[in-house]
Amino acid sequence: MFGAGYMAKEYLNVIKDLNLDVVAISQTSNSAQSIKNEYNIECLEGGYLSFDSEISDEDIAIVCIPVEKLFSCTKFLIKKGFKKILVEKPGALKINDLEELKSLSLKYSSEVLIAYNRRYFSSVEYLRKILTKEKLVAVNFEISEWTHLMELDDYDDEVLKFWFISNTSHVADLVFNISGIPTDLTCTKSGFLDWHPSGSRFAGSGLTEKNVILSYRGFWDSPGRWSVEFLTKNNKYILCPMEKLSCQKKGSIEINDINEIDYQLDENYKPGVFKMFESFINGDYSNLCSLEEQIQLIKVYSKMAGYET
Repeated sequence: MFGAGYMAKEYLNVIKDLNLDVVAISQTSNSAQSIKNEYNIECLEGGYLSFDSEISDEDIAIVCIPVEKLFSCTKFLIKKGFKKILVEKPGALKINDLEELKSLSLKYSSEVLIAYNRRYFSSVEYLRKILTKEKLVAVNFEISEWTHLMELDDYDDEVLKFWFISNTSHVADLVFNISGIPTDLTCTKSGFLDWHPSGSRFAGSGLTEKNVILSYRGFWDSPGRWSVEFLTKNNKYILCPMEKLSCQKKGSIEINDINEIDYQLDENYKPGVFKMFESFINGDYSNLCSLEEQIQLIKVYSKMAGYET
C-alpha cells in the first residue's frame, strides 16, 4: 500500500476484513505512526522511492498518493517488478505519461488498472443489470463542482489546473463506462477560475460508440451537483446522489427510490471500494479502467474542459 492518507485507510478497511497481509509505505513518520496505531500493521517511512523490499509475482501494489505523484510512483513500481498495480484515479494528468505507463506495462508484463470506485457502487451495479434487459438510448449528466468549499492550498497547482481530469472525471468516467465513449461530441465552455483558467461553465452533447445520445452541463461557479440520468424507452434511472438509484416511469412525474438494492457494502466501506478491490485481486478487470481506456477518455475530458492535448 503506497500511501497512508485518507484513501489508504479506506483500502485498509477492506483489506483488514479480507484478512490479507499488507505493508503500508508512508511519506512521513506522522502518517506511518497513525497507520500503525489504527491498523496494527507494518508501515514504512520515506515514500515509494525508499522501497527496496524483494517482491514476488503474487504481490500487488495499491497506489493512493497525491495525484501529482501517481505517475512517477506507478512508473517506479512497474520497473520494480510488480505484476499487478491498482492506481488511484486518474493515474496521470497527461496523455504522454499514460502512454509511457502503457509502454512500460507491456515491456515488464505488468497489469496496471486505474481505480474509479463509482463504477462499483451498489446503485451502479444494479443499474447494469437493468440495462441488460432495457436498452439505453440516452444519458444526461451534471458535472458541477463545489469549488467554493475547496481548500486550494491542499492541492498542487498542476492538479488544480487540470481539475476536470483530477476529480470531475469521476462522473464522466462512470457515464462513458456505461454508455460508451463519445465518437461525436460538441463542447461549449465559458468563464474561468483563477486556478482553472480554461473554464468554469461547461455544456455539450453528442453520440457515443453505443449509439447513445448524451448531453451534459456543469457549473463550477454556480449552484449544482453531480448527477446522472440514464434513459430507456420506458424509464429514467437517476443517480442523485450517485450512491442511490431512483426511477421515473414514462408518463409519470413521480421519482421513486429503488428499494430492493442491497447497499450494505457501500454503508460499511467507502462506496464502491470493496467490490472494486475484490474484483482487482480476483483478476476480474472487466469494469476496471485500463491505461488504454484512460488514454482515450482523457482526450475526451480535455475537449470538454478546454485543455490542450
